[in-house]
Amino acid sequence: MNDAKLTLNIHLESVETRMDELLQKAAILQQQDPEQALILVSRITELATEDKLVYYLSAAQKIRGNVHFLQSEYDLAKECYFSALVHAKKADDARLTGDIHYNLGRVFTKLKDFPAALEHLQHSLTFRRKLSERKDESSSLTHIGQVYWEMQDFQQSVLYFQKAAEVCDSSLSARQIAIIYNNLGNSCIKINDIPRALEAYLYSLKLKETFGNATDLGTAQLNLGNLYYTTTEYVLALSYYLEAGRLYGVAQDAAKEAIVYSNLGATYTALKDLDQAAVYHQKALAYFQRNGTKEDHAKSLNNIGTIYQHKAEYQKAIATYEESLGLKSTFYNAESLAITYHNLSECHYGLGEYHAALDNTQKSMSYSNQIMSKSLLLKSYIVLSKIYAALNDFQNAYEVLDVHRLLDLEVYNTQKTTVLTEMMVHYDAEGKAKEIQMLKTGQHALEELFEKQVKDKIRYLRLYRSKLDEVKKRVAAQEKLEQLNAELESKIQHALQDYSAQQQIIIQKSKLESLGVMAAGMAHEINQPLSAISMGLNNMRIKAQRSELSEAYLDDKIRKLTDDIQRIRSVIEHVRQFSRDQVNSNPEKIDIQQTLRDAVALIAYDLAKHQIKLRMLHSEHTLSTVGSKFKLEQVFLNLIANARDAILEKIHTEGLARGEYLIEIKSCRQADYAEIVFYDNGIGVPGTSLNKIFDPFYTTKSPEKGTGLGLSISYGIILEMGGKITVHSEPKMHTTITVTLPILEEQK
Repeated sequence: MNDAKLTLNIHLESVETRMDELLQKAAILQQQDPEQALILVSRITELATEDKLVYYLSAAQKIRGNVHFLQSEYDLAKECYFSALVHAKKADDARLTGDIHYNLGRVFTKLKDFPAALEHLQHSLTFRRKLSERKDESSSLTHIGQVYWEMQDFQQSVLYFQKAAEVCDSSLSARQIAIIYNNLGNSCIKINDIPRALEAYLYSLKLKETFGNATDLGTAQLNLGNLYYTTTEYVLALSYYLEAGRLYGVAQDAAKEAIVYSNLGATYTALKDLDQAAVYHQKALAYFQRNGTKEDHAKSLNNIGTIYQHKAEYQKAIATYEESLGLKSTFYNAESLAITYHNLSECHYGLGEYHAALDNTQKSMSYSNQIMSKSLLLKSYIVLSKIYAALNDFQNAYEVLDVHRLLDLEVYNTQKTTVLTEMMVHYDAEGKAKEIQMLKTGQHALEELFEKQVKDKIRYLRLYRSKLDEVKKRVAAQEKLEQLNAELESKIQHALQDYSAQQQIIIQKSKLESLGVMAAGMAHEINQPLSAISMGLNNMRIKAQRSELSEAYLDDKIRKLTDDIQRIRSVIEHVRQFSRDQVNSNPEKIDIQQTLRDAVALIAYDLAKHQIKLRMLHSEHTLSTVGSKFKLEQVFLNLIANARDAILEKIHTEGLARGEYLIEIKSCRQADYAEIVFYDNGIGVPGTSLNKIFDPFYTTKSPEKGTGLGLSISYGIILEMGGKITVHSEPKMHTTITVTLPILEEQK
């Protein structure tokens, strides 16, 4: 039995040795000769299946997945990696399991499934932390940082690149460490941590000088140029970009040269040398149109649009920006979209197209909020306030400027108390640590330290001065902003006063229109008592001629004549009160049903003249509310007059004889509200007009019959009283308008 076990072990050792050789060859060939690599993987799988060697089954599937990944066949790669993961878990091998989770993280990153990518990369990190070497752990941390970069969560990106840098040890090459620090610098720029970015870039450059070729050194120069461009030191940025372009030229790297052209164009634009900027942007665009990605092509178009914008050639700029957006619609980059929409809004503003400018600004702010970019939001708030001011919407303009002021103050305080302070403290603490370390190594090292610190001091001083200049500019801008706030506040007050006066004029105009409608009804109301007075006086004259005037007769006649005169006075007083300007009237307790009866009395004669039946159904409860009695009466008159016009139009358009045409008014109490319903069986409201009937100046009537103010004013009055007004209509059938008003607390 021992001999059989020994024979089996020898056999397994032989098989494993063979498979190790095959795995090594397949790993080498997976990129150079994928077909041969897959043949070897199939052989490994056969051998491992025979002896149930799960480790080798997993390793073979991992290499198969690698081949598909290198050929951009990501779905096939994913299937292979998941199969490999099942066997790796059975083999209980931390390194292999960590590698497969890492590869799955890379696949999901390519598929833009970032949550799944982060999940597998975190699993890979868990397994790789169990290993003695830190190379694989640093690789997982770096890729997590890259996923957050893709997601444009730059704070998390900085966090993981920093962790990757902290676990670097001798198992990593200088090139790998340089890449980590380069990525850290890029992310720090995105969160405006300039000192930390500078430190990361300089360390990366120092490493690249030990191994790097022209392309590596060019990238280091390009990054330093980006840093100084961010701090608005454009002349210094220019020198680094030119050196990067020279190094890429030596390396014959046309793609990187095109990136440098783009950055040179942006720098010359900032320096106001637009012609030189256009030359470099056109060079970049020519390359990216032929060979670049859609992202690079779209960015170049955006840059050329900026040149047109600076030259105030807004139509050309808009056309170029929209072409850029067309490309950006095929991929997603919130920051890039925010910038282009912001540029579009400024161009439309320059052309006086304020609504288009407003639309684009709101889109820009939406994307800026997604990436929490305060710098882009500050720019958008400035444009937004100018747009509102141009539209005479001073209230919104003032509010936007106030939001800008608070955000600007927040950014300013953060930079003042955090960025500058941390920069100097960080430098001093690090410098002291280096001094202590270098003092131990002798005089020569101390001299080198001194020389380096002098250079670093100058570099940090330059950054510090740049920040101070930026702070001064911000303070000046803040003072100007406060002045603009004061001016806008004054304009808002004047505008609100003008608006209030105009509203009152419109209401008065509507009242006069209502009085015109009521003229016949008022004449009827006055004619009846006048006729009675005339007849009474005539009877008294006849009685006097006949000497038939008795004291009882005179008392009765005088009382009736006095009542008729009082009735006329009441009508005149009612009209006078109704037509009076109610701007300064105080709220009062209103009997809703009595107000309704007063309104009906003024228009009932007109309805009768047109043979329109009026039916009123009053609530048995007293319905009281608070407001202006005559304004509410105006609402009721407008609604009844509209119902009358709808019936007359139906008679006219359908050519029907007058028949059972009806206006029904019903008042009742519903919980805490009084409800007044106006129904008519007139022409109705077309469906396309139903949502517009409360808009000022909108009317379906001919110009001589209506101005479109009645319902708009009625809507405003009811809203002012805390109520609401709704409409339901069936075209050519009927219309129902419902007014609800809050009732007094004492009635509830």
